[in-house]
Amino acid sequence: MGQAAEAAALASRASTPGLMLSLVILVIGGAISLRYTQETPLQNWVRRTRFGTHPAAWAGDLEKELDHLFQLLYAPRIRLERRAEWNQRLNTHYTAVWLLVEFPAARARFPGMFTLEASERWKAGWFGTETRRVVLTEKDLELDIGGRHRHDRPVYRKVYHATPEDETLREIVGTLYYRPLPELTLSPVDIRID
Repeated sequence: MGQAAEAAALASRASTPGLMLSLVILVIGGAISLRYTQETPLQNWVRRTRFGTHPAAWAGDLEKELDHLFQLLYAPRIRLERRAEWNQRLNTHYTAVWLLVEFPAARARFPGMFTLEASERWKAGWFGTETRRVVLTEKDLELDIGGRHRHDRPVYRKVYHATPEDETLREIVGTLYYRPLPELTLSPVDIRID
């Protein structure tokens, strides 16, 4: 509020009332926009470091600060999409579940880049569920070319089809181990995708 009072005092010294009104509107509009503007994840990370206004428990430890920064910059984006597909041979519609993994920093796959140790929950029948343990690596994913996403970074996919018993994938819960570069390994990340 002290800055608003200074701005109002400065505006009152101005000879033009329109200038004073403009400055008051500018200050009030800035305060309102600051109140309702969301921070980006990078701004939130800076605010929570040792130099920020709200240091986190990991602030002050360089290794943990860099770990949080690398997870912010290099963490893969993983999502499940349900897509209506058309089987032209059988002339039928069905729903396929696509696991899409986007790697922001990777340019090409290399051995040991990506490992997902997870449990897949499948809907079985009317009310039942079935859990299957699975380990996915970069070898289990194929490059998604021509998809509906940005093409400046590779996006890999795995397509799950409904089984003959009408089981469909509901969610994947597990631990992700990721190396964006051969010399950089991120901390394991617990994920839940549904």
